[in-house]
Amino acid sequence: LHVQRATLKLADADQPVRLNATTRRYFRDVSKLEEYNWLAPIWPRIDNNATAQAAAAQVKAKDPEIDALLRTTVTPTMMTAGNKINVIPTTAEVSLDVRRLPTETKEEVLARFRQIVNDSTVDISLAPGQQMPATEPSSMSTALYKAMEKVIAAQYPRDAAIVPFMGRGATDGSFLRARGMAVYGAPVFLRETGESRAHGNDERISPQAVTDGVELLWQMVLETAGTN
Repeated sequence: LHVQRATLKLADADQPVRLNATTRRYFRDVSKLEEYNWLAPIWPRIDNNATAQAAAAQVKAKDPEIDALLRTTVTPTMMTAGNKINVIPTTAEVSLDVRRLPTETKEEVLARFRQIVNDSTVDISLAPGQQMPATEPSSMSTALYKAMEKVIAAQYPRDAAIVPFMGRGATDGSFLRARGMAVYGAPVFLRETGESRAHGNDERISPQAVTDGVELLWQMVLETAGTN
């Protein structure tokens, strides 16, 4: 019961809202689009510490995926306890999938989780394996970023919005950023529909998407080489 209660506390807790240079610009730019005009009155309040949590709650109610750009997310995924239905377990273990913001350290997250749970009988620790370092997002003023931006703008319609996006998944790029290297992802293999098949047993893209993606990547290489 202690572990169950701790898990519910962590899953239900509102993690602190933190913007960085990438997400700040993302919210500012997408709120100008017709599809996201509901964000326009909300996003300035996200950038205000006094109103950030309430504003983020509005975002979460409308679009949980965008809310995941604002704070560390916590999702219970595995639980192990007991060996017989009529015997109370002496120990229990829960695994949580925690996607922490790139600027948050693992020590910060652990300290906050222990404060939220507030139960000395529950041990909270990191899963085995190497943890990604906390780093700031890569700069949006480097020659490489400007070259990518220019090529993407040339490949898409004039009225297309080009905005930076912070991925919600894990990336080895954090290890390179910690060493002072700028790292960017690029939308080289786009889906033709809005349906996501990522990590599904039918995950796929079309041959045309591969062709277009390779060409886009090649143009980025040429533009970057030309500016240097």
